[in-house]
Amino acid sequence: MAKQTKNMVLRLDPALAERLQLIAEVEGRSVSDVARQAIAELVERRRKDRRFLRLLDDNLTRHAEALRLLRDEPAGPGRQRGAAAPTDGADAVGDEIA
Repeated sequence: MAKQTKNMVLRLDPALAERLQLIAEVEGRSVSDVARQAIAELVERRRKDRRFLRLLDDNLTRHAEALRLLRDEPAGPGRQRGAAAPTDGADAVGDEIA
């Protein structure tokens, strides 16, 4: 059975795209393969990054509250129905993922 993949569009600064192409050529690999490896390495670093994991937990809490509101379920302890979950301004992972 063939390995499934998902097609994605990646917009790169022209200089970065040129460097990526050069790396792929020097290593005798496709640009897609080099990009896949770089993304896989980033994902593994994030999985071990405490700051990222804390942001993930914060986002999961906010999303769980949003789902409760959409489902019109009773609010959690100390919250009124329809009240938004508190936020700490950490909506984005940071500069490294942008």
